[in-house]
Amino acid sequence: MVNIPKADGKDASGKAAQLESILVVNKDMHTIEDITRAIEDSELKCNILKCCNGDDAIVMYSKYSPKLIIIDTSLPKKSGFLVVEKIKEGKENPYIIMTSESPGKRNQEWARMKGVEAYFKKPFNMRKLMECIKHYVER
Repeated sequence: MVNIPKADGKDASGKAAQLESILVVNKDMHTIEDITRAIEDSELKCNILKCCNGDDAIVMYSKYSPKLIIIDTSLPKKSGFLVVEKIKEGKENPYIIMTSESPGKRNQEWARMKGVEAYFKKPFNMRKLMECIKHYVER
């Protein structure tokens, strides 16, 4: 599942496409839709790209160069950790927010060492996540 801007410069909802994009990657469609709805309800002007596995995340990143990626650690096909490693190999460095169900500090420490800007344990507070998203999109 992918939501990308159309050739006419509008996204699937008919809104004008903006320069900045956010890529939301999660295996759970409800989580993707909750984050998408929160972004759409905010005052942020951005394209929202969505996918539900690690392989598609790498393709979407390569094709659209989003400014911000919100990615879960546990994904089908390729883990969020492997996706982050691949993205960080590139010349562009998008801001990355990671989410995880894991309560341990090990994943959080790994994310910090790989340059992930923020790490949220599930269930996360949507208001705090949105504050973080706004911070990085408006930079």
